[in-house]
Amino acid sequence: MSTLVAVLDADVLVPILPCDLLLSAFDEDLYRPVITATILDETERNLVASFNHLDPVSLRGRVAQVAAALSLHTHDEGVVTADAVATVNRKDRHVAATALAHGADLVVSNDRRLRREINALDGHLLAVTGDEFAQQLLVDQPAGIDAVIDALVAKRTRRPVTRSELIEQLAGTFPGFAAGLRLRAE
Repeated sequence: MSTLVAVLDADVLVPILPCDLLLSAFDEDLYRPVITATILDETERNLVASFNHLDPVSLRGRVAQVAAALSLHTHDEGVVTADAVATVNRKDRHVAATALAHGADLVVSNDRRLRREINALDGHLLAVTGDEFAQQLLVDQPAGIDAVIDALVAKRTRRPVTRSELIEQLAGTFPGFAAGLRLRAE
């Protein structure tokens, strides 16, 4: 089976639990991520804006950790023709260009407009939500996802959680994925 290549949009890297799930899935070699400095900048900007009640230095430190974890998978946006991404809105055009330039199979984004625009492009590129991506990984690599969930549970030492509690926490952002995990547990 070939390794799935996915561009991670900034919006799936902002919430900590979804980000942790995606990075843990990468750690388990379930897919190969692609990001850019622009995506990391957007992640930082959105994180600081969304959580302005938290220390911005700590939030920037979190983005630095994400950047370090994905350092070997951080690329330039690549070169594609303007026509290839002309139907994608200007704000998000760099995400589509990155995916096309680096041979990605998927763009993982919770931005409905961006997904619609990418899915309307000619070619093999597909845009999916974070939940749909997690569900695909669960179907394609269930043992790998079990290892991811075990790793997430093991990381939570300050406020320990059980596997069931973690799945319930994931259900807010990944309802289909959480439902799939619950079905497997039965």
